[in-house]
Formats: sequence, structure tokens, C-alpha cells
Amino acid sequence: MSKQAYIVIGPEASGTKYHTKLLIAAGCYGQSGNAQWVKDALDDNLTFEVAPVVLRLSCPHGGVWPDLQEYIWKLRSRGYVTHTIVCVRDAYCNVMSQATGQTHAFTRDHAQRKISEAYRRIFEGLIFAGTPFTISSIEALCLGGDPARVKLIESLGLTVVGDELPEAHNVNEKYYCDYGDGPVLPNFKPIGFDPDIKPEQMTQTVTGRWPDTLIDRLPIHGEGVKIDPRTEPFMTTVPRGTLPDASGIGGTGEHEG
Repeated sequence: MSKQAYIVIGPEASGTKYHTKLLIAAGCYGQSGNAQWVKDALDDNLTFEVAPVVLRLSCPHGGVWPDLQEYIWKLRSRGYVTHTIVCVRDAYCNVMSQATGQTHAFTRDHAQRKISEAYRRIFEGLIFAGTPFTISSIEALCLGGDPARVKLIESLGLTVVGDELPEAHNVNEKYYCDYGDGPVLPNFKPIGFDPDIKPEQMTQTVTGRWPDTLIDRLPIHGEGVKIDPRTEPFMTTVPRGTLPDASGIGGTGEHEG
């Protein structure tokens, strides 16, 4: 008899933690935090027999881009049938959460590049692995209440265990409203913002060689003409006192995830 394994994956701060909690509430064995015994067992080539299991992977996970295809194959080699849940979140709020609310990205542009790279890697892995997947929105689960959560669980072939599902809060509202006083777009200021500090005092422009991960996706100057990384330096803006990692798409941690 086949065993079922679910992989919950998405960019940092896209709702992977809550989705994993939901699957655990539906009887899956796993963990919703950064520590993942399923991941550790697969990485160390250890065997386990419990089912169903859920593996949570943020992308990146602990500062490292996970190889989704490899984890799918490792689970299959242990007799598991895999299904992947790809988490999505309102684009603006996902960027804001990474860039202002947490420690995932240095700037909004940095966050956007990380999120784009995360989805590129996720869907590339799904295509090559040929595994079924479900795209699930954290907003639907937060705003749709228990009916939306139960429908997702049932669509995955699971049933609710116990009398309660994990509570979900609207984590996006703070990025659109300034504590109930109306919208703040496009002048949102993160917590701790000092109005007396000039913008140029808060950031610094960093130049250097183009990161290898960006060479094949360089911006276009004119029709069909790419930037030449040999003659034009890579430039990015980061908070003063910090520097991006070597790839230009780094960042670690997971909070709203």
C-alpha cells in the first residue's frame, strides 16, 4: 500500500508555516517551524515509515535554495506518493513582509527578485519531477475561515482530526492600513521609521561584479541588447550598514512564512 507525503513550499513569508500546521491538524506527521525532522532524515539518508507525512520547505530554506525535485525523488524512493502544495500570497504584501517586516531581504527590489527566483525554482522542480501539485493562497485560508480550510484539506484526500483547526490571522492588513487610519500606499513607513532621517542616510549603493545567478537574466538595454557584466557594474541599494550576500538573492529566517 502506498504512503502519502505532502511537500509545502513557497517563498519566505508566503504562508508555508500555516499551511503545514493545517496539514498536521489533518493527521500528517511533521513540523511547521524551521526545524524539519522529515528534511533532516532525507538529508541524512535515514528511513522512516510513518504516513502521511508533511515536509515544509521555504524557498530559500535557512539561506539555502532547496532542490524540490531531489526531495520528491527521495520520498518516492521510500515508497511515498508525493503531492506538493505551492503557497502564494498577495504580491505586494509578500514583498513588504520580506523587506520591512522581517529579515529576509534588504530592500523591496531584493525581496521581489528573491520571490521571483523562488517560484522559478519551484515550478522547474515540479515540471521535471512530474508530480501533482495544488496552488493555495494564504489569503483564502485567512479570509475564508474554516470552510475554506476544510475544503483544502478534503481536496488533498485528508480529513480534519480533532475539533479545531489552527487559527489564521489576516497578516496583510498591516501593510495596507496604518493602524486603521486609512491606506498608506505608496508612502508606507516600516515600524521604527524616523521621519527626521533623510532617505539618503538610510541606504547605501553597493557596486560590484554581477552575481552568477543573475548573469542569464540580465535586464535589457534597448531591443535585444543585454547589459555586459564585464563592463557595467552590478549596483543595488541596501539599508546602510548592511551588505547583500554573494548571490545578491540571499536572506534567511522565517516568521510570517
